[in-house]
Amino acid sequence: MENLKYHKILILYILIIAAGLIVGSISFCSFSYLDNDILKIPPESFSDGKNDLSYRMLKNTSLDSMVFRAYVSEVKLKSIGDDNYALLVYGLNCQAYGIYFNNTFLGSVGDMKTARSNIWNSMNCFFIDKNMVQQDNELRIEMNSLYDIGLSSMPIYIVDISNLNKQLGRTKFFTEGINLISIGLTIFSSIIVFLLFWISTPRNTSYLYFSAALFFLAIFTLDYTTFYSLPFSYFTYKKLIFLALYLSVAAASMGIYKFFHHKTDMIIAIVTIVGIIFFEIVSKDMITFKNIYNYYNVIIIINILSWLHTTYKNLKKSEEAKMFFIGNILFLLFAALDVYRTISGHAFNLSTLFIYAFIFSMISIILFFSEHLNKEKQLYSVNIERKKSYEASITDGMTELYNRAYMTDMMKKATPPYSVVMLDIDNLKKVNDSFGHRYGDAVICHVASNLKKNIRSNDLTFRYGGDEFFAILFGCTAESAKKTMMTVVDSIEANCLEVDGQAIPVTLSGGVYYVGKWEDTKSIFDKVDSSLYHSKNKGKNEISIYISG
Repeated sequence: MENLKYHKILILYILIIAAGLIVGSISFCSFSYLDNDILKIPPESFSDGKNDLSYRMLKNTSLDSMVFRAYVSEVKLKSIGDDNYALLVYGLNCQAYGIYFNNTFLGSVGDMKTARSNIWNSMNCFFIDKNMVQQDNELRIEMNSLYDIGLSSMPIYIVDISNLNKQLGRTKFFTEGINLISIGLTIFSSIIVFLLFWISTPRNTSYLYFSAALFFLAIFTLDYTTFYSLPFSYFTYKKLIFLALYLSVAAASMGIYKFFHHKTDMIIAIVTIVGIIFFEIVSKDMITFKNIYNYYNVIIIINILSWLHTTYKNLKKSEEAKMFFIGNILFLLFAALDVYRTISGHAFNLSTLFIYAFIFSMISIILFFSEHLNKEKQLYSVNIERKKSYEASITDGMTELYNRAYMTDMMKKATPPYSVVMLDIDNLKKVNDSFGHRYGDAVICHVASNLKKNIRSNDLTFRYGGDEFFAILFGCTAESAKKTMMTVVDSIEANCLEVDGQAIPVTLSGGVYYVGKWEDTKSIFDKVDSSLYHSKNKGKNEISIYISG
């Protein structure tokens, strides 16, 4: 049953991951969802006299100012409508830029003086009045950049103003919206996993590391967030951002190490942290730092390969390992893609970060449910053990009837009306002397079995002493109780006990007392014992009802 629950969790996990990958894949496909009734201006249409606006790394270590121009005919503009127009710019890599249309300033983004801005992932809209349109129109972009430049994900779009809300809304969802979802997921998951660490007994430090990994991943996600003005230099900002990335990876490796105790994960985590600290110290400018982390990103793949190896070794030992293993395969695929893109000169893509955040968050949330299931399983086992221990404490080990201590407790709690019965096996000493105590024990068990079998399920039977038994028959009159006991006697006679082919006669003497109202327990025992004594005096093999006086 527990394995079935785990399999359901794994299936749910895979379905959630698949849904996330679908969303991420949509945003990864270069925004092909945009309508056709727009004008696309690709990076190749722009020129500064030497280069177009395709993404590339710069060679200078100081702030570069560049001007790119593209030309748009009136015919092309009117093909999308005759109203006012809007210019949509997304993924323009630089620290600040200004837009001009036919030498008319439309607006700027970022800090053009200090370049303390993070705008490469921003979606910005500029409005063009239809009265500004000429037969041939110049679109000019003035840019300030520290280390890279160009469009990374999509061309620049011009849309008719009547079509702006639809285009802008969908584009912002797959840019800024996806980024906000990523930040929200990682922060929420970090809190969830920290709570998991807090409530775990004993404290599982692997959850603390996973919580830290998610927290640092949330900080790294800020690199995809627009900051039009930073309190410190862009170089410092980038160092902090990528320090958070590698701390996130290292913390995840430590979490895997604490979870599965494979030392390689810990060693790689330490190397990851030491390496990034060293590179941040020796990097003196943004271009050097960019070139270093482009290649140092390989350490991320090494970490993931180590996670994959560790979880693979534990697939048969741990259900959690299966969750990690699935996630690690996806991590590896997308990490390899990102490393290839950065080494080959492409910019990071937002969708891949969303997928990282989504997979990591889902692993963490599923871990929470898995831990809950483990706790539930442990609690169930503890309850079962407690129940067994309690039942053993109130049960006679030989006959499996309730014992005398439990009988005393139940007599205090019983609510009248009910009848009590005390039974005694006649001449058990002769059986022990003739056949041995082993057969005497067999007689006791034979009587207990027939007693339990012939009373109602809501009545209680006890072993009072060596050869004495006791029963509580709820809502039963004395006559009905006696009739029930006679049924027990008949059953014992019908199922005669034999030893070596010789029948062992078993008879019972008993007393019955009806409790119609509350009485002291000692008084009840005295009266039923008196009726049993009366049966013995009459020659045994008799069931007597207590008669007062």
